[in-house]
Amino acid sequence: MTESETPAILRNDYLEIQLGKQADVISVRWLRHPTSDEFRANNYLLADLLMAYECRRLLSDARAILYLELADQHWLMEQLIPLLSSTSLELHACVVSQISLELMDTDRLVKHSSGYASPSRKAIETRLFLNTSPARA
Repeated sequence: MTESETPAILRNDYLEIQLGKQADVISVRWLRHPTSDEFRANNYLLADLLMAYECRRLLSDARAILYLELADQHWLMEQLIPLLSSTSLELHACVVSQISLELMDTDRLVKHSSGYASPSRKAIETRLFLNTSPARA
């Protein structure tokens, strides 16, 4: 951990979550490839923290996730994205590996996450990156 990082608010075998110095951002770093059940359970934990801290920005370093099963991609669109749309989240910057980018239906996921806009709710802007430097900007 560098001086600019804050202590983890949650750490387990699969991920580490930190609240940014500006309390409107949560950073998540996946530590290893999860099973489908662990992926879903940890994303529910993340959603709970986003709600509790009312964060507007999420930075996910998901390079340790080698791939997402098609069922998990579907779960993201049908379960997690609607749940996140009820939080204060406005921007999700996600760092993925090149192979994950090639294997996932990223266009559909990104379009789906912005599809929950309504007159009372802004869309969640999702951006994908291959390294953390531009994602933090």
